[in-house]
Amino acid sequence: MKKFFALPLLCCLLALGSCSDSDTPTPDDGLPAGYVAASGNDALQAGEITGEMLFFGRSTVRTIGSDETFTDSKALFELTPEGPGTARLLMHETRFAATMPALEMEVPAIACTGSEQTLALAAAAAIPEIKGTPYERYAITDLSGQVEKTALRVTFTCAGRFEVTYEGVLIVRK
Repeated sequence: MKKFFALPLLCCLLALGSCSDSDTPTPDDGLPAGYVAASGNDALQAGEITGEMLFFGRSTVRTIGSDETFTDSKALFELTPEGPGTARLLMHETRFAATMPALEMEVPAIACTGSEQTLALAAAAAIPEIKGTPYERYAITDLSGQVEKTALRVTFTCAGRFEVTYEGVLIVRK
């Protein structure tokens, strides 16, 4: 009788274990050469950024007013400290549409608050920079996000046309 119940229970456990509640990339999703997923986050101490954090993940962009979406499954976002209570978001070779050229875009002066290994990010509006030059036409609005240990999730609107959602995992050099 025990064997009769053991097999279905084992199958249920295996099925549950293979499910994921998140689309956040895992270490097996083709990380950049020379990098591994971080097991901890030394750059986030007592809710403050103390160093650079590089994240590898998925950027999904929806064009407002259409059914058009664009997904970059190998997007690199980086958070760096900028001053007390602020951070800078760097989007490496970011694109918001298939035909858009890849840009190195930086969003300065993002407000940060946190505790322990959690950090909340917020900016009602910001002018991103490309190679140090502000680009008002790519204005970022409604930026919000969170770092929780080794995971980053950020959402924002760019140029009033693109709704961006990013989810990634912290990566470090091997």
